Amino acid sequence: MAVVTQEFIDGLQNDYLAEVAARYPDRFRVCGMCDWRKPGFLPEALRLMDDRGFRALAIPAHRLAGGADGRVSLLGDEMMQLFKAMEQRGVILSLCLADDEAQIAEADELMQECPGLKIAIGHFGMVTDSDTVMVIGCGMIGIGAIVRASLRGATVIAVDLDDEKLNLARRIGARYSINSQTENLHERLMQLTDGLGPTVVIEAVGSPATYVTAVQEVAFTGRVVCIGYAKSDTSFQTKQFVQKEMDIRGSRNALPADFRAVIRYMEQGTCPVGKLITRTVTPDEAADTMQQWSEQPGKVFRILVSFDN
Repeated sequence: MAVVTQEFIDGLQNDYLAEVAARYPDRFRVCGMCDWRKPGFLPEALRLMDDRGFRALAIPAHRLAGGADGRVSLLGDEMMQLFKAMEQRGVILSLCLADDEAQIAEADELMQECPGLKIAIGHFGMVTDSDTVMVIGCGMIGIGAIVRASLRGATVIAVDLDDEKLNLARRIGARYSINSQTENLHERLMQLTDGLGPTVVIEAVGSPATYVTAVQEVAFTGRVVCIGYAKSDTSFQTKQFVQKEMDIRGSRNALPADFRAVIRYMEQGTCPVGKLITRTVTPDEAADTMQQWSEQPGKVFRILVSFDN
């Protein structure tokens, strides 16, 4: 039996999914959904369960926003009333958590408060130890992505044009590296992934060419994570979006859990900090240094401006 869940970006699909479940009761289990982001959802949720026959409800918790810390707590009063009602009715909760540790403690407390509630938990976009992650661009942002993915147990493939950066990428966690200027990227990826392609591609360059490469090389049903900014328009063969059934996601800001993860990594003492700081300059040297950086951006990770006398 296939399970069909829901997401806010698609809008509420309760009517359509109820029709699917009625037509194919032995083939699909469908999840109802309310707009959990707005208070007052409980009556509609009860109606979905009691009047419309939904035996599962989907909560894309990674999309919840609001509250004092910028999101809706899974342990709020109305949420807990909902979970108790679901537990009593034997309704399954399909819960998708944010791509960090922020909601894990809440989910753990929820399971303690409602031990009889059946929960299917997923992490939206979280890299796992079953993923093969290709990071395009081994500058400072790409290096950070490599560290985070490798710490989660993923097989990481680093891609860049500079061998020095690729050497550093392997040092901080990449299992494989590809110089896309001197090697055939597609052929190497096919060799490393048994012909499937990477399940996750992180674009950390911001070039139209690398964006196109990310879409071309990601595996079917894979995820493309966009970090770099392309300064000009980029053209895609949109049939690849459809044929591959890929997810394309933007990543810009960070949550407190991300900063804590970085701090823990730095505290381990294994980070080659000296390799990541290319040069330390005085304010008077900053202008000339920026010009040098502009002329050879591929040779620079980070430049620090020291104001110490």
